[in-house]
Amino acid sequence: MKLVIDTQIAENYAAHNGFTGEYRWKYKGGNTYVVDNITPAQQARIEAEGTPTLAALIEDNGDSYREYILSARVVADTASEGEPWETPFRLSYVNGQWIATRTIDNKGEYGGCYRREISTKTETYVMGPAGERLNYEASYVLINGRIARDQQELQCELEMMEDA
Repeated sequence: MKLVIDTQIAENYAAHNGFTGEYRWKYKGGNTYVVDNITPAQQARIEAEGTPTLAALIEDNGDSYREYILSARVVADTASEGEPWETPFRLSYVNGQWIATRTIDNKGEYGGCYRREISTKTETYVMGPAGERLNYEASYVLINGRIARDQQELQCELEMMEDA
């Protein structure tokens, strides 16, 4: 079994030049978070109590940005986690911390949100309170097989590919 959490994100368009006390929320999609290997005991606890620990790490209710949980459900391992074009965050509990990881495929039927030279982007972070992303890292696999471990390396790799 696995836990699938769907969220909604909203951005306060009145706060683009600093928060003035005005709110104009625009809904911007959301994220999907998945916890694999849910035991029957964990499923019973989730059904009885919800997901307060993960909610405290995912939900953010600021003046300019909000992310809140729409649904949390335990489903079979084979069940869909969302739409085919979505890439969920996989959550794991490691050494007392929740870690979020996702690998976005930039190729295939639903790819193409990054430059064509990028094959995949992997994001990893420690989940902090109210949606804070601690120790955020992004790495990129390029179509030539090389790996860029941050934005600076990515820029250098892309420049070398342009010069080739």
